[in-house]
Amino acid sequence: MEKGEYVVYDDPEVVPLNVDKRTGLNLSAAMDRVELPNRPGEVFSRRRIPIGTGPGYLSGEDFLYEINKAKNIENVHLASYFGSYVHQGFAYALFTLPSEYSLKSLLVTVPSSLKSLAKQDRRRLFMNWIHCLVDALCYLHIRGLSHGNIKPSTVLFNTDNHVFYADISRLSVEGIANASDKSTFDKESYDYAAPEQWYRPSTSHSGPHRRSTLVGSSTSTSTSSDNSSFSISRGGMENGNPASMLHSPTPALNPQAVDIFSLGCVILELMSFLMKRQTRTFASHRAAKHKQAGRGGAVLDSSFHKNIGQVETWMVGLAKDASKKDDQVFRGVAPMLQVVARMLSVVPHERPTAQEVEQCTYKILTENCQIAEPHCVHQYGGWDFGFGNLNISRGGEGFNIPTKRHSGSTRSSSRLASYRPLSSSSIQERDMAGEGGSQAMQNARVNKVRNWQAHIYAGNGDSSP
Repeated sequence: MEKGEYVVYDDPEVVPLNVDKRTGLNLSAAMDRVELPNRPGEVFSRRRIPIGTGPGYLSGEDFLYEINKAKNIENVHLASYFGSYVHQGFAYALFTLPSEYSLKSLLVTVPSSLKSLAKQDRRRLFMNWIHCLVDALCYLHIRGLSHGNIKPSTVLFNTDNHVFYADISRLSVEGIANASDKSTFDKESYDYAAPEQWYRPSTSHSGPHRRSTLVGSSTSTSTSSDNSSFSISRGGMENGNPASMLHSPTPALNPQAVDIFSLGCVILELMSFLMKRQTRTFASHRAAKHKQAGRGGAVLDSSFHKNIGQVETWMVGLAKDASKKDDQVFRGVAPMLQVVARMLSVVPHERPTAQEVEQCTYKILTENCQIAEPHCVHQYGGWDFGFGNLNISRGGEGFNIPTKRHSGSTRSSSRLASYRPLSSSSIQERDMAGEGGSQAMQNARVNKVRNWQAHIYAGNGDSSP
């Protein structure tokens, strides 16, 4: 199989790939790791998708739509589509960057690949991770796309400590599972969601344009290394409570503004981890004001969007701790928290764009943290963002954000719909060999190139791919 190919195999044929069956890998019936004979040394994540029309299935037409959409998206910090095939009633999609870990698992147990690093290297790595994630989000947003599902379990990394997002297609394991049961409450998605995702649908057809919150304002860009005061904008809401917007008209959902809020939550988790704060302690701190006598074992609301005040006090504690550290990397903690405060604005149009966040992050890493060459320096689409008025104070000395240093490779733009999973559940697996969706995929030969003939065995044809 070559990159971008879609191949339909007959049932008796043997698919030419090797399945990694080593013990200890995080595998399942729906996802495993494979290698292709023509690409030695490369490992791919393989997803198995039941084709059909029932719950937990994807129709043949939808599968073809998803692979054609996914093949236009490729970034080193985003699990990207490689190729796909159909065999014995199932569709299989191969993606780059198989992961061993996620931010969610990291917040509980530190893997050996990170433990083996020297302390300063590990601190620099986490700050670089932030810039890589922001840069990858720029890649999506500049193309009119959004990720739509940013949370600790979708921020992944491997044994090489390479960080990346889970893919944004419906071909993700979580996306397939969510299709089978939309009634299950996904607490993680709720906790890291933007406030407008949980408000009553609005009858408004338009809302305020997003305005720059990181440019031209000395108050909003006061990000000095010793600044320990943080204010997250509530947009003038009554009592500063996001819940008051439940009964107020809200603008149409801006998926890119949603991404900014969710990424701000993830960055705050990374900063907390850098400062050796436990995620359980952070969650308890956010939910502290919901604790009431007589509630028994009720699950407390530890979401970011419903506990803005508690998030602010947590950030104050992080900045205070960072100011006591000697390592230069910690000089970037307070400035980065100021950027996060803007990202967590309750009002969507007051949040900065991904490009503005990237510019600030780059400057914080190079000037405050003294990281000479941050990872992922790109200028997507040839944009000149022109943040000449942006000032980040450092010891009373301001500086201006310059334009990009050099350009990275870009791909053609295309505006595609984003997908946000609603819940999580198990995938039902059935023999779909006579389903109409499978027949549709047999008829559709997308980018099909077969320069070889697969072996046909005279047995019962049950060889697993």
